[in-house]
Amino acid sequence: MKKDPIHVEIPGERGKVLELMQKYRLSAIPVTKKRKLVGIITISDLAENPEEEQLALLVRRGPVSLSPADEIKKAAEVFLKERIRIIPVVEKDELIGVISVDDVVKKAISRMNIADPVEKYMLDKFATVWEGTPISATLAISRYSGQRVLPVINSRGEIVGIVDDNDMLSLGEVIEETKVSSLTAPSEGERWAWDTGDLLYITTRKLELPEDKPVSEIMTRNVISVTRKTKVSEVARKMRRYDIETLPVIEASGELTGIIRDIDLLKSLL
Repeated sequence: MKKDPIHVEIPGERGKVLELMQKYRLSAIPVTKKRKLVGIITISDLAENPEEEQLALLVRRGPVSLSPADEIKKAAEVFLKERIRIIPVVEKDELIGVISVDDVVKKAISRMNIADPVEKYMLDKFATVWEGTPISATLAISRYSGQRVLPVINSRGEIVGIVDDNDMLSLGEVIEETKVSSLTAPSEGERWAWDTGDLLYITTRKLELPEDKPVSEIMTRNVISVTRKTKVSEVARKMRRYDIETLPVIEASGELTGIIRDIDLLKSLL
C-alpha cells in the first residue's frame, strides 16, 4: 500500500486533475472531501466529458475500498471484478492509502514462484494500432477497446512498438477555452444589444492532443516480450525490471499472438 497517496479534493476542477495525471503519469486519482473518500476519477472520465469542468460532476462516486488489514488475495479479487487499477485504502472512511495492480504484481507476484505458463492467462484477442495512426485517434482506440496499452504494428503486421495512455497524456497540452453565455434571453428589440452584466463567462480546461503527429513518434520502440511458456512470476519480474504493465506474447517465428497485462496475472493468485 502507498501511504498518503496523491488525491484531489472537492470542490475542484478538471485542470488540477490533468496536471497531476501528466506530472505523475497517473490514470486514476482518488477524490476526497475533508480527507473522506468520495470517489475516483480516471482519464476516461475526462475524455468522455470534455465540456465538464467541475470535479464534483466528473467523479465516480461510491468506489470499492479496502482496509489496511485485507489480504492481497482480496485485493486481486476486487481488481478483477471491478476492472480497476487502483483501490483506495480507508480507515474510518478516511483515505489513508491506495493499492494498485502495479503494487501487487511487482511487489508480490514477482517475488513468488508461480510456474503457470503465461498462455493460461494471456489475451489472444486484442486491439493493435498502426504506426501511422494519429495520436488523438490512438487514444480513442485505447478508450473504446478498454486497453490502456496498445501494440503498434507496421503495414506488414509486425510489432514495432508499444504505446500507453500515459505516453499520450504526457504529450497533450492543457488548453483553456472561454465561452460566453447570456443569463437572459434578449427581446426582439434588444437582439443586437450587449450588456456585460447579463453575460456568463465559462472557462474550461481541455487536454488537446496533436492531430498531425503519428503514434510512431511517441511509442516505445524497445519492445520487451515473452513467449507462451514464460512463467507467471518471470513475467512479473520483467514488468518490474522494465517498469511496464503489458507485454506482447511472441511466437518463435516472431509473430504477435497475444498480450499479457499485469491485471491478467492476478488470476494466478485466486
